[in-house]
Amino acid sequence: MVIAIALGAMGAHYLKENLQLPADKLDSWKTGVFYQITHSLSIFIVLLLATAFKIDKVGAVINLFLLGMLLFSGIDIPFDA
Repeated sequence: MVIAIALGAMGAHYLKENLQLPADKLDSWKTGVFYQITHSLSIFIVLLLATAFKIDKVGAVINLFLLGMLLFSGIDIPFDA
């Protein structure tokens, strides 16, 4: 979650002011950061619930959330290439 916050701040300040990215690229950046924060919170909630209900095997769930973070927050695939 710390990484998501840092990336959000970088997008809001550095990318916008110094690189002057177009609005659609900044919107893409914001969406990626939002997804990363959402996935981070989901992992946190799963861990809290697993601890509260004494569930041991949540590794697969957490790995799926991490995969979601990678796919939806970190990869920009050009489909027209």
